[in-house]
Amino acid sequence: MAALPEIQERQAQPYAAIAAEIRLDELGAVLPELWPEVAGYLSQCPADVAGAPFIRYVKIDMEGVCKLEVGIPCTAEIPGSGRVVNGVLPGGRYAVAVHEGPFDALPESNATLQTWVSDQGLEFDVHENVWAARLESYLTDPEQAPDPATWLTELAYKLRDI
Repeated sequence: MAALPEIQERQAQPYAAIAAEIRLDELGAVLPELWPEVAGYLSQCPADVAGAPFIRYVKIDMEGVCKLEVGIPCTAEIPGSGRVVNGVLPGGRYAVAVHEGPFDALPESNATLQTWVSDQGLEFDVHENVWAARLESYLTDPEQAPDPATWLTELAYKLRDI
């Protein structure tokens, strides 16, 4: 279940990530190896971690292959190396909601947020199915809190500029 959505103004946010092209049903198998690799690279950089790990959905194909980035926000832009790339999440207005519960219920919370945005007469910053910023930030570490009912995931979609 997602908390009531809200609009937030956000500043541009540097991050480090590994880009991937995978099917959505492969996420659970791929994520556990990618975040530690990004975190390991960040630990060798002059920038610190500045927030929760996230998935940035760049292009979504619910039935096929999605383009995404598995990343971690950091305090400054860093050079990429190997599979780790740098980037900056764009600043601007975001529609945001926090999902509480297991990851398999995230599609319902995403649908609720999408409906809310439409009902508000707002539009996502998306062009030809490429999203400026569509994020799932994992606020709870399942290793630290093993009960899925307590997991918090922030959903944040960049809105089109007015």
